Amino acid sequence: MNWIKQLFCAHNFEFVRNVYGDEIMLLGWKRSVWRCTKCSKLEDRDMLHDVTPQPESTIAAKCQRIEGSGEICGLTPPCPDCGSSLIDVPEGSL
Repeated sequence: MNWIKQLFCAHNFEFVRNVYGDEIMLLGWKRSVWRCTKCSKLEDRDMLHDVTPQPESTIAAKCQRIEGSGEICGLTPPCPDCGSSLIDVPEGSL
């Protein structure tokens, strides 16, 4: 009776895996496998799914210098009060 559930499901497909080698021919030249999270229906798709990790946020680092009032400076580099202390830090180390 699972086919009835699959018939009326508003599918929400989730990536399972990419297909490589001879298995591509077995699946009718499909390159990736997807499964519905609601009814478990499997679907083969033509395109490979890009599984490379997403780059980290591009938000600029903030100055962490504590001001006289006890608050963190919070400016993005170059901070006018901190000077070169933020500019000389190698990229990616913050």
